Amino acid sequence: MIYDMEKEGNGLLMQELEKYIKENYTVCEVGSGYCNFLENLVKKYKVTGIGVDPYGISKKSENLSCYNIEAEKISGLNLTFNIIYSIRSFHHITWPEMFIKESHRCLKKGGCLITVDWKWGTDTGINERYYSLAEVEEMYTDNGFKILTKINGNYNFCLTG
Repeated sequence: MIYDMEKEGNGLLMQELEKYIKENYTVCEVGSGYCNFLENLVKKYKVTGIGVDPYGISKKSENLSCYNIEAEKISGLNLTFNIIYSIRSFHHITWPEMFIKESHRCLKKGGCLITVDWKWGTDTGINERYYSLAEVEEMYTDNGFKILTKINGNYNFCLTG
């Protein structure tokens, strides 16, 4: 069951990334962990990848840098991004509205923020607080984002602004 749940979220993220990602873009993954997913994007799409995760690994190689910082401190990197995304990590962010506000500041003109996360009411077997699509949509619009895509899946939601 958990495999189907994760597969749905991964599919939603890739569907959105493929709409927007272009060669030479700078892409930031929030909640990057070991930076494996981001590393694959860097190779496949020839982008520069920046990963942020307070509990992830620090890593630096050609076109890939991963930092141990909280999502809310993304502007402290003094970088701008074409795409910022997170997958199944939004519910771990301590101050999600601050993260969204900082993301808006760090995006290049025409850039987008993509959030894929477990939706409220999903039973993952872990006692965590998940958000509804409507809650995250309100955070996006309150912080200057225009909603481009919103998908309410069986287990995950996907929001792009």
